[in-house]
Order: sequence, then C-alpha cells, then structure tokens
Amino acid sequence: MLEKKKTVVITGGGSGFGAALSKNMFNKGFHVCLLGRDEENLEKTGKSMSGKGTVSSHVVDVTSYSSVESCFNSIFLEHGKIDILINNAGMARFGALETLAVDTIDHMLDTNLKGAIYCTKAFLELMKRENDGIILNVVSTAGLVGKKNETVYCASKFGLGDLRKVCGWN
Repeated sequence: MLEKKKTVVITGGGSGFGAALSKNMFNKGFHVCLLGRDEENLEKTGKSMSGKGTVSSHVVDVTSYSSVESCFNSIFLEHGKIDILINNAGMARFGALETLAVDTIDHMLDTNLKGAIYCTKAFLELMKRENDGIILNVVSTAGLVGKKNETVYCASKFGLGDLRKVCGWN
C-alpha cells in the first residue's frame, strides 16, 4: 500500500517567500496546497515545481472568513487531513502613518492579521477532529521592534507573532 503524502497549506503560496516555502515542502514530498488570490501566480508556481511532492492551487481571499472556511473544507474533503498550516499571506505599504489611506490600513490589517486568524480558526476546527496538526506563522522582525514608516505593518506583525499566546499555546 502506498503511504499517503502529508498535506501542507501555504497561504500566499503563489509568490515570494510563500513560493519558496512551497517548493521546499514539495521537494520534501508533501502535497502542497498553494493558497492565494492570484490564480495565475498560483499556477505558475505550481508548474515550476519538480521533485517528490504533489501540488494543488486554491484561489482564496484570506480576508473573508467564508472564503477561507470553504477552501479549507474543500481541501480537507479532498485530502482527508491537513497536517500543516503555514500562515504566510501578507502585504505591506510603508510611509508615515498620516500619509496612509484608511483603506490601505484596513487591507494591511485584514490580510496580515485577520487573514492569519481566519485561517487558524478554520484549521483549528479541522485539527480538533483529527487531534493533530501544526500551525506556523510567518512573522517579521517588524513584529518585535517598531520601525519608522512601518507603523501599521509592525502592528499587524506584532499581533500575528503573539497569536500563539492569545490562543493559549506555549
């Protein structure tokens, strides 16, 4: 009997650090679920992989809980289990706080912080059914030390870095 591949979900998996993480996990033999808003980037990243793993792409808006929940349920039904969630999706706009548009602030907080919270919430429900799973949050040194012209980005990363404490994890 063939051993089932472990499944890893990587938000923001279609570009940048998320794509690099995805390729690394793919090369280790995982089934990698690339999550992101841009279908073209997801497909491009998926096609660039070669090695031991398998890959699927899922268009999702992490700022919408219903979109996240639907996506996670679909992955769970298809693969029977999600072993690892990597909250990597993020965006940054830098500048003096007084120059940032309110919709930019909202989008950054919704993506960087609420997106990770929504994905964690959806995954926790599935994790509890299986009594197993790992959650990794990609954070930044900006979550540890404030930086000039990065007020909102720092706040969103600080919140994400402390998510494990808020959830009661060590």
